[in-house]
Amino acid sequence: MLLRSLLLSTLAGLSFAVPTPRQQELVDKHLQDKLTRQTHIEGRDECTIYEPYWVGVEWPEFDEFDPSLAEIFRYRQQQSVNLGSWFVAEKWMVPSIFKCAAGLQASELDIARGWNEDDFRWLSEIGINTVRIPIGYWGVGNQFLWGTDFDGLGEVYGGQWSRIRRAIHWASLYNIGVLLDLHGAPGSANGQHISGTSDTRVGLFADEFNLQRTEDVLVYLTEQLAYVNNMVGIQLINEPQYGTEWLEAIYDRWLGAMRAVPGAEDFPLYIHDAFDLGRYAGYVAGRSDFVVEDHHSYFVYTDEDAHTPAWLHGQHVNGPVRMGLEKESAVARRNLVIGEWSCALTAESLAGEDDPANSRWWFCSSQEAVYRNVSAGYYFWSYKTEDCDQNPNWCFLRSVGDALPATFSAFGPDNPPHINAQETDEIKQLELPDIDTILGDLAGTFSSWFGLGAAPVYRRDRPHEHGNGYGHDDDDHFDAWYKHNGGIWQTEETQFEDFNQTKSAEEADSDSARLAINNGASQAKPMLNNMIDPATFIETLQSTSSYGAAANNDPAIMSEASARVRGYSDGFGLARKFAAFNLSKVGFTGQWISSNVRRLIENNELLNENIQTYSDHFGRGLQDAEAEVLTRKWMWETIFTNRGLGLACAGVIALESILTPLIVKYVPYTEIDWKAYMQQVKMFREGSITHYDQIEGDTGPLVYPAAHVYSYTALYHLTNAGTDIELAQYIFTGIYLLTLTLILDTSIHITFIGTI
Repeated sequence: MLLRSLLLSTLAGLSFAVPTPRQQELVDKHLQDKLTRQTHIEGRDECTIYEPYWVGVEWPEFDEFDPSLAEIFRYRQQQSVNLGSWFVAEKWMVPSIFKCAAGLQASELDIARGWNEDDFRWLSEIGINTVRIPIGYWGVGNQFLWGTDFDGLGEVYGGQWSRIRRAIHWASLYNIGVLLDLHGAPGSANGQHISGTSDTRVGLFADEFNLQRTEDVLVYLTEQLAYVNNMVGIQLINEPQYGTEWLEAIYDRWLGAMRAVPGAEDFPLYIHDAFDLGRYAGYVAGRSDFVVEDHHSYFVYTDEDAHTPAWLHGQHVNGPVRMGLEKESAVARRNLVIGEWSCALTAESLAGEDDPANSRWWFCSSQEAVYRNVSAGYYFWSYKTEDCDQNPNWCFLRSVGDALPATFSAFGPDNPPHINAQETDEIKQLELPDIDTILGDLAGTFSSWFGLGAAPVYRRDRPHEHGNGYGHDDDDHFDAWYKHNGGIWQTEETQFEDFNQTKSAEEADSDSARLAINNGASQAKPMLNNMIDPATFIETLQSTSSYGAAANNDPAIMSEASARVRGYSDGFGLARKFAAFNLSKVGFTGQWISSNVRRLIENNELLNENIQTYSDHFGRGLQDAEAEVLTRKWMWETIFTNRGLGLACAGVIALESILTPLIVKYVPYTEIDWKAYMQQVKMFREGSITHYDQIEGDTGPLVYPAAHVYSYTALYHLTNAGTDIELAQYIFTGIYLLTLTLILDTSIHITFIGTI
């Protein structure tokens, strides 16, 4: 066990300075996108702490809890990065820290330098919407240090919790969600330095004291953060090394304790799968609450990976890796994230590549696309390292715009990461189809609504189990219900409330129990061909003990037609709501439908036998709204942005380049003044005509600009004194197209519609 003297000896190797400006500003604007980089601080200054965190920072106050806003953060698709080695130092990422340590250098010490609000600003600008922040129990509060390896060191870590809260607050300013990961647990979950100590001892699981202390920390974090709007969840521990069956029991214990915290019933809790993807997909599937499996994906740590060529790694990512993740994501109702991945390849993997940079790009961009499509989110490891400029393997700052896309979006990197106010308003104004359209067009079954990674694609190869016919009376009942003010799609006036407005009394009463998943809106996703059949998922919903048979006998509310339209409306509305929040998309689709079905049945608004109908048509509504968002986004960019204007101009020029020569070739020449042009040019050059007003053609006086005659002199010679009329026409065609190109190019570079 580490003794207090060990850490004190570590501190002895450091010189402490009062806070001063950082030696190097955040530099190297990457692709002119304010890319921040923290360069390696050399020399003796490596051992200087510029902002010692035993001195606390101002305690940030979080915004009032808004369940509608929190729902977006927690359920949306995540494109994310780890803020590794900020609060849990890792020697390979920040070696300068450990150069300053004395003794065995076995203790964690975070110097917390080089991080500020600008980091979150830039991440938001490029489309990163979530960060994973690894922390250690030693930074949560002094009350958790007694009896642990960090006992007596409260004076060293006393200011860290305020900094963690400040990081969450900084993220909220830029609409970035935060997953707080208990990377370092008492006793260590894996014996590695990433857990705070590096004495190789796994002391967490066999020690009841450490188990209870970890539980205490997790409960405290839940109490502190369950009502923070931009908290997407808490991760229990990181990469545990322990027997699976025992680990599941420990997870059950900790999850139960955290769920007992008031307001945490629907709060997302993340568990690492101990690198057993399939087993823990089943574990998540066996629970109805919001539990997410975290899987880590690397290609450098085994002998086989180390010697596999980079191109073959790329093939594996797009083949068996993708298929394996698709399968388990389906089992886990898409409650799966790739919590750590990177662009890392060994030198051996790149040795035989003709173009190593291109091979790395294919490998890395393939991972980004696959993880985005098959899971609810991914987290690149890691944001920055000391040798960032020379580290394309692990440094996000280095890889953005190189091996990784320059920007990130839940709709794919071809879509911009942000939308403006006008586009937001247009999304909010998307209208539901009328009832006849919903009941008529949705007669088939759409069983694959929560497809892997994208807008669902619906198979039509199976007849609807309830048939396609609906009685006239049934539709009439529903038509009245659809227009009723109490429906979940009563959204025209209420759905897009200002997140800062005070909630109604009814909403306030429900806030403490669950997120208000009322009038929703979801995000659109790229479509995949490999969709999943949710039959098992639906059976689970129908058999869950908490889903009793609804007692409401109102035929308008309980009919299958009502389940259809309600499902479609909920899906459409959820897509609309999420997309209006900076082009977000629903990521945890299966979890959302599960939670909402439970609420509907508890409120006697849905029959047990109509769960599948509701789910099928929820997916169709989700898909249709997301597709319309993409269509409108494409139209907006095509028509109004500089990129779109450029495409339009190119189209005009291309069309003119085709039509004008065809006209010259096939349309009889009708220019009656051409002969006069050439005759008058000759007379002017010979001196017979001395003034422009003396120039006349067959139609009367011809008015020329200055130097016009001199310009036509060149044509006179090129066209054999004007006799080669066809050549003259082609020359004029070229002049016309050149003029058109210059005019359109100039218009593209003139800002006339504001910043898009």
